[in-house]
Amino acid sequence: LIGKLTGLATYFHASAVSTSELETLAEENGLSVRRLPKYFEVRWAQFTHSLLDSILSSWQALIKFCSTTDCAQGKSFGKILTNKENMQLLCFLGDLLFLLSNFQKRLQSDHITIIDLPDEVTKFQKKLADLLDKPMIGGWEEALKHSMTNNSTSHGIQL
Repeated sequence: LIGKLTGLATYFHASAVSTSELETLAEENGLSVRRLPKYFEVRWAQFTHSLLDSILSSWQALIKFCSTTDCAQGKSFGKILTNKENMQLLCFLGDLLFLLSNFQKRLQSDHITIIDLPDEVTKFQKKLADLLDKPMIGGWEEALKHSMTNNSTSHGIQL
């Protein structure tokens, strides 16, 4: 899934026309679009979190673009982004990578010492265990649950 989503980012980076069409479509429909990151900008966890966050934030505009484009590759990205299991995995990974990215930043901060490491690891492990039991408060998984109706639609889009 992450490989396919990286392909989505590459698709928009390679075509200024597609990016412009996406931004115009989003503006006309009052939808938000966030810039998709390039792979070499940051650490893997930070890049992947940023990628998932951008895609989830721009999801409605991306779906609208994919449903109106004539490009087969664009349409295939639409199928990926409207698959219910993919969306659930995408949201879970978004929350997981948010925790991992913050944990990495915390470990690299100037304010942490080697004595602090066991406590930081324990806190991180607890957050991971909590993520398995229930969605992270304010996270993507929780947002998906709230946006989905009983017939598997989110924001009026069939998953």
